[in-house]
Amino acid sequence: FTGAYETRDEAAARAANVARLLQSSELRAKMANGLVVLVVHGDIINHLMQQLLGGEQMMGEFPMPNSGTALLEIRAPPAAATVRWFGRVGHLGSSEEAASVMMLATD
Repeated sequence: FTGAYETRDEAAARAANVARLLQSSELRAKMANGLVVLVVHGDIINHLMQQLLGGEQMMGEFPMPNSGTALLEIRAPPAAATVRWFGRVGHLGSSEEAASVMMLATD
């Protein structure tokens, strides 16, 4: 997004496009089971997680701490992604921040 402000509907549409790309057979063929790194922030995290975990019917908020990381295994639709972790901040080095991590799934 390159504009001054993105509406909630625009963010949701952009997240749906990103989710389709991440789930596409073309990207799978190109990446050969490799790792894709996304750097995102704000509302787009919620929209993208909703799309990857169930699409339009998936409701909920996904609060991500500043500098938090997530690891997801993304499969082709209609399968939902598997969340390996979400909201990890241990790399920041502070035990206080690391204690605030919201773990949705563990290895």
